[in-house]
Amino acid sequence: TAANGSFGGGTWGHGKGSTCGAPHPPGASMLPGAAQGRGQGRGAGSFLWPWCAPLPPRSCFIFDIVSKQAFDVSIMILICLNMVTMMVETDDQSLEKVNILHKINMLFVAIFTAECGIKMLALRHYYFTNGWNIFDFVVVILSIVGRVIRLARIGRVLRLIRGAKGIRTLLFALMMSLPALFNIGLLLFLVMFIYAIFGMANFAYVKKEHGIDDMFNFQTFANSMLCLFQITTSAGWDGLLNPILNTGPPYCDPNLKNANATRPCYNEIFL
Repeated sequence: TAANGSFGGGTWGHGKGSTCGAPHPPGASMLPGAAQGRGQGRGAGSFLWPWCAPLPPRSCFIFDIVSKQAFDVSIMILICLNMVTMMVETDDQSLEKVNILHKINMLFVAIFTAECGIKMLALRHYYFTNGWNIFDFVVVILSIVGRVIRLARIGRVLRLIRGAKGIRTLLFALMMSLPALFNIGLLLFLVMFIYAIFGMANFAYVKKEHGIDDMFNFQTFANSMLCLFQITTSAGWDGLLNPILNTGPPYCDPNLKNANATRPCYNEIFL
């Protein structure tokens, strides 16, 4: 049983099985989202933990529900099921299948809307002090107007990140690496820029065959960069190399300026 008291017309409890409205020491931290008292160690539920304030008994009961890890696990399972319904959609699906998937999607929208409402009822205005809760709220709103923005349903999948500690760690490491990734990308661009100019000067008039066509060629800077990007992915680079290895008419016109197509080491060095 919880040891209950009263404060300003509300109740708080800090006994066994209660996580709601634990007494808050004067001057203690009141930052939303910080786990305090029995809120510590609750896994995904710690994202919901506001500072411990007196709450009505009904709100305390709802808060105890939404702060339990089982509640978050249930929501994660529903999100995975929603992913399955998105994966089974096809372009030529029958009208009956479209109607069934639409009803299932409306069911998920109702469930996630109810989840959002329950959390707002339990956490009150502290619901909007957590970034993940704001994200959930935006996804729910966009899902309600899903006929206009159908792709908003994909946002629900991102909620799985909150429940996966390993993914959050990887994303944090990626964000911390962004400055270094920018420098690496800039260096790669400079290398590709040099090779693009070199390719325009030597392979602009190579005969269009195999991998060389109206889009993939060395006649313009943009097309040259596109060819080099294809080479960096190791996809179809041999199709670009074969026309370059051919010399003389009719593969290239040696009388044209910059028509020397006898540089086979160009691709190899870039690779």
